[in-house]
Amino acid sequence: MLRCNNQLRLHQEDADRLRKITGTYPSGITNVDDLNRFIDCQLVQFDNGTPEAKLLRLLLEDEKIL
Repeated sequence: MLRCNNQLRLHQEDADRLRKITGTYPSGITNVDDLNRFIDCQLVQFDNGTPEAKLLRLLLEDEKIL
């Protein structure tokens, strides 16, 4: 991932990692807000409380940029 201020560019490895975690390819992400919005939308999938969902939620929350 390349980042300059609020702008960013996901490398293919970053996009693949997010797709493996969420099942959705992160397209159209050009800045930090887009990435965090994508992650917030995907976190809803992992609210069922199973151990696997908790792990995936932690992995996805770790991808957020504060």
